[in-house]
Amino acid sequence: MSGKAIRETLGFLAVVASMIFVGWEIRQNTVAARSAAYQAIGIATASAFDNMAHDRQFLISTRKEAAAMDTSDWLQYGNKMTTFARLGETVLLQVEQGLLPPDAMERLGYLGWETIFDDPKDACVWPLIRTGVSAAFRQFVEEGRDPNAIDCSGFAIPPVL
Repeated sequence: MSGKAIRETLGFLAVVASMIFVGWEIRQNTVAARSAAYQAIGIATASAFDNMAHDRQFLISTRKEAAAMDTSDWLQYGNKMTTFARLGETVLLQVEQGLLPPDAMERLGYLGWETIFDDPKDACVWPLIRTGVSAAFRQFVEEGRDPNAIDCSGFAIPPVL
């Protein structure tokens, strides 16, 4: 084998090795970014639950039937649920951007938004929540479901501003 052929072969092998290294680095960065995203959502979710657990008035209001809730209860419930909607929206955005895998909504416990209209209390608070989330998240929640299927007119829900 000539010296030129050896140099070309070594050059080719160096390029291949460099590409393998770059691919490995990209994979490592993706794994690190995905881990950081899972960790951030997990911490934020735990914090929201912790805040809720230490709010005695809110805990009492969550146990009330929809008909027993007053306007303040509905506002507080709507604001707390908006917190969880915004967290779910963040997960959905990260799935859409490819940072998190398609099953991240399930893994992180946010698939409950697909059944929000099964519970009258949650269905009736949705109009207060939906104005504070993106169109993509509204579509995720409402897709294939009728947000107006439950009559909420008998409850003390404040008007959406």
